[in-house]
Amino acid sequence: MSKHLFRAAFVAAAAAMTVPAAAFADNEDHDGKNRDCNVERGPSTAFDATVAPAGIAANGFLFFGAGNPPTGFAQQEDPTTPLELDLGLIFRTGDAIQPAGVTSCGEIIYRVPAGPQVIDLAHNVTVANPNRAAWNFNYAVVLGDAADTLEQFLRARNSLEIKIDLDPGPDVRTLTLNAVYDPTHNPAGSHIVWETRQGQILFGDDGGTTQATENSENDAFWAALIGSDPRHLGYSFGPATFNLHLTATARDGRVLADIRDVVEVVQPSP
Repeated sequence: MSKHLFRAAFVAAAAAMTVPAAAFADNEDHDGKNRDCNVERGPSTAFDATVAPAGIAANGFLFFGAGNPPTGFAQQEDPTTPLELDLGLIFRTGDAIQPAGVTSCGEIIYRVPAGPQVIDLAHNVTVANPNRAAWNFNYAVVLGDAADTLEQFLRARNSLEIKIDLDPGPDVRTLTLNAVYDPTHNPAGSHIVWETRQGQILFGDDGGTTQATENSENDAFWAALIGSDPRHLGYSFGPATFNLHLTATARDGRVLADIRDVVEVVQPSP
């Protein structure tokens, strides 16, 4: 799939702003076509939103670690389940990154710094880590009381899915991860792991409860997969464009919530 961006006007500072969700179809044959761009999918998206109380630990932070605030997310809610999806980008160990715009297809555009994590006091990054990219994406899935538990939600053949783009260039090479209830491999937290279609666990330590699963992920965790492509040998957090997708789908195929990002990794200003 080609990553041509058609930007629409966007005011990042408007906390209550919403935009309609739109489809960004995975196109595994890379023919550059996007057949259902204008198909409505999921509810409207709220920006700079706060995770629902069920997704916030007693210390006021997210369950995957103290110091991670529950604010600054793009958020969609399905009131019928009820279910909430939250997806956001941050300077790793630092501040939330606000969206730069929205494409004509409804994807949220973020611009993040290329390179490894460095000290960046302007964005509250106080430590460097050469083995991590300078940005993370954070996610949360929170069920309301009437939706019972994540285990029941998944056993009822509803699905939660994260799609990560492994091609830093103009094409899209999608890694699809599905949420699986697995207390053996994630005995603490939410008991949710995220598996490839081949059954390999990529994210296995989500924090949370029986009704919330959440985590923070870094480009370093799949950099080897990006670098396995002969076109991108030696990938090391350089300039790129990635697509990122978090979705919840009912057993009948109905999309409950669907947040799609375009992440532009750019060289920081000198």
